[in-house]
Amino acid sequence: MPEKEFRRIEDQTVRDAIRFQEDLGLEVVTDGEIRRLNFQDSFGAAVSGFAAGGTTLRATEARVTGGNALARFDMPDLHQHGPAVTRRRPAVARLRLEHNVLLEEYRFARSAAKKPVKVTLIGPDRIGQRFAHEESRAVYANADAFLADVVAIERQMIGEVVATGCRYVQIDAPAIPRTSTRHRWRRCAAAARTRCATSSARSPRTLPSWKASPT
Repeated sequence: MPEKEFRRIEDQTVRDAIRFQEDLGLEVVTDGEIRRLNFQDSFGAAVSGFAAGGTTLRATEARVTGGNALARFDMPDLHQHGPAVTRRRPAVARLRLEHNVLLEEYRFARSAAKKPVKVTLIGPDRIGQRFAHEESRAVYANADAFLADVVAIERQMIGEVVATGCRYVQIDAPAIPRTSTRHRWRRCAAAARTRCATSSARSPRTLPSWKASPT
């Protein structure tokens, strides 16, 4: 299928998904992440610097063969060559934002929606998990140095989409319930309360400052 025809079908599918949500009465809608093969592409497909490669629909379908709904499934190809974040890949250069996936998705969804549009971004916790730090020491001395760049890039991505009019940004952190201890939950909650209190007097367009911390 020619790329132009595929994009036409993709665009219409996004319009249909948004219309469906609005018909249900939802106050905030999304594009359904229809343009992504994996939700983690929100960051992995946006940056350069990883020793990573692309993927295909066939490869994406093959990697979940044997999985069952609502059951834990360990990806068999997690350490193989492939897309960044979807696979655990090293860095060969400092990460750099090349293409703001959120911004492109938001602009189209906003043009098709009557309701406010939400965008979604994979959070630093998962990106850190999928970073082969032991193979990246020539670029990043440690995980904190890597995560500092991740956070700076995500702040830039969010800032650009907020400047375009978006007011709803969801940060996906799927690993937190599985990896966080009770002590770490308390620490995160305390940090969040402090951050909210500090930022409450700021302009809505001003994002609170994030900093990577040792775990």
